[in-house]
Amino acid sequence: MFSTDLTGYSYARHLHFNKREDVFLNTSMYIKKILKKLYKQTGDSLFLSEEYLSGKYSLLLIYHELQFSHEPKIKIRVDTDLSFFANWHIEKMLMNYFKEVFNISFLNEFSSEVPDLLLTNLTPRGNFNNKTRIITIQRNLSKRNLESIEAELLEIYNILSKIR
Repeated sequence: MFSTDLTGYSYARHLHFNKREDVFLNTSMYIKKILKKLYKQTGDSLFLSEEYLSGKYSLLLIYHELQFSHEPKIKIRVDTDLSFFANWHIEKMLMNYFKEVFNISFLNEFSSEVPDLLLTNLTPRGNFNNKTRIITIQRNLSKRNLESIEAELLEIYNILSKIR
């Protein structure tokens, strides 16, 4: 049960990211473009091993927190009947689960931006467009909640990365 993920969160291995190769698709595309450009400029055969080097450059970007610079941002809003601190705890938990896989940010209840994903345990309140996806969550996030959130985030990511 040894965890080797970068954050050290051992529970991250319980999630099953179905299409992990789709994650960071734009970033890996830019890294491969940079490697081709470096090969053209230098002629060094080192830059021909794209698979090996793209992983190394990705780790370097993660270290400098730039891994999301080319990825679409997914806006999430948590709207429950729980206290401010309970909602804040849900946001932090989701950030810990998904921060190395998706470029997510959380909107507060006073934000005028329309979220891509709404997490609620209530009947949705407010003005949301057809693009806002709504997931009903429990007071304590269950594995089923996390799996449905993961599936929605992956769908939203695929839609947003095609728009760019």
